[in-house]
Amino acid sequence: MHRKRSLGHSFVILRVVVFCVFMFSGQEVCADGKHFPEKAYKQAPAIPSQRAILTYKDGVEKLTIESALDGKGREFGWVIPLPAKPTEFEKTSPGLIKTFSLILQPNIVHDLKEELGTLWRIAALITFGSFIFVATKPPLRILWLVLFFFIFVGLSAPHLGIRWTDAASTDIPGIRVHGVGQVGSYELAVLETETLQALDAWLGENGFAGLSKEDEKIVSDYVQDGWYFVAAKLRREGDGYGRPHPLSMSFACDKPVYPIRLTGTVGSNVYLELYVIADKQATCELLTLEVSDAYRLRKGKGDFSGRVAPSDFAGKTYRQNVGHSDAAEFMWDGCILSKLCGKLKPEQMDEDITLQLRKGEPFREHYYSRRGARDTGLAVFLRIWCVLPVLLAVVYHLEKKGLSVRRDFVKKALISSVLLSFLVWALIYAVLPKIDVHTSSGSKRTRIKQHIMASKLLIFAEGHNDFAGNRKDEIAELVAGYFESNETTNIYTGEPIRHEDSPGDYTIIEDDRGVVWRTYSQGGHPDDYVIKPARED
Repeated sequence: MHRKRSLGHSFVILRVVVFCVFMFSGQEVCADGKHFPEKAYKQAPAIPSQRAILTYKDGVEKLTIESALDGKGREFGWVIPLPAKPTEFEKTSPGLIKTFSLILQPNIVHDLKEELGTLWRIAALITFGSFIFVATKPPLRILWLVLFFFIFVGLSAPHLGIRWTDAASTDIPGIRVHGVGQVGSYELAVLETETLQALDAWLGENGFAGLSKEDEKIVSDYVQDGWYFVAAKLRREGDGYGRPHPLSMSFACDKPVYPIRLTGTVGSNVYLELYVIADKQATCELLTLEVSDAYRLRKGKGDFSGRVAPSDFAGKTYRQNVGHSDAAEFMWDGCILSKLCGKLKPEQMDEDITLQLRKGEPFREHYYSRRGARDTGLAVFLRIWCVLPVLLAVVYHLEKKGLSVRRDFVKKALISSVLLSFLVWALIYAVLPKIDVHTSSGSKRTRIKQHIMASKLLIFAEGHNDFAGNRKDEIAELVAGYFESNETTNIYTGEPIRHEDSPGDYTIIEDDRGVVWRTYSQGGHPDDYVIKPARED
């Protein structure tokens, strides 16, 4: 009688365990029955930041810098020291830097929902099987042992791997102005000076802040070494945080260099993302190499309509393809693209960053989001849990066979095993390298969202009689107003969508097809939707 009650009590416990396991194993269910894993992107810290593309080939460096500004006022001065006289300036679209930032991501473990769902079910199955093993007779036990064998073969340990005017004149002695001009939102001048005082006087006379005590020693070193200075004045429309368009400059140098010393005198930390394009892999002591891969040029192919698709650059190892139209101005077939990044303290910026170029294997850093680290530990816990019910069943079997097994020892061993499992979970979470991330839907769902957005825009165009009688700039204003009124956000970053050639944003172009709404994928590849067809005469 006691035996039957005990067995009945066990089955009550079993029902509760199975119910709880399946209640907490809920996976995301999509309309087509598939799980689209959420994509995580590394998020820069909330401090002043710079992003730059440094292209180095045949002794010439092309440096493209984008800086974040946060402050009052509509004019900002910026002095950039260069080791040689710059030969070219140009306004650069922010789209390529944003494409690099989004596509050149480390391997981030984030969405383990599908794997955890499988482990929850396996753990429930093994728990259920262990209770059945205890309650059944020997012939059925053999069947359960065979089942357990195939289940454990399927379990594997988680990966814990871990255009310029002529030279302008100046009344200030000791300084030469080699060129002045307007490049986008910047007014620029290239300065060559003989003394620190001459440069300081010119800056003050032309509306720049004077050199501080901290600046003077650094600038004096630059003057002694024969460096040039680019004085850039930015004019913008509003106050607050903003990222003006990047500025490109080309100059000759023996080694690729990123001037950072003057930035260090500000006295605050700076987060730097540096994308180096060269014939070899780039490294630097101050910055972490996150991604490095060789890229090959893929020529665009024509389609049935005779239109040729744009060319792109394909990563050979990690398949992080770059399809932005500006990429061909910076990259070439066989180039090596390296992403270096890190948070620099003022004391770490007392020397400019000189990059070392060397042969190296393709590389991609491995990180975890906080959710990914938590779920990785949970996956280990579930794998350990899969063993415990089997141990219980073995102990029960040994007792039934008359073998001596101390119950207090077994109880302590099992309790210790459960507590050890939780401890392992906590330790894994603590040890894994975690970073802050922002997320978006998986690539398939992102494409679906993009097509839905395009469909709604086409309906909006139909409501405006296909924009009949409207010019391209008028259509651009209507489209911008439409997205603003609907509070449409970028499908990758979650920021407000804007007219810009960046991933998740759009541009309005006009060609032989008519007026086209062009969106950009994660890799900068264009995707076109005709919103005002060309009239056929």
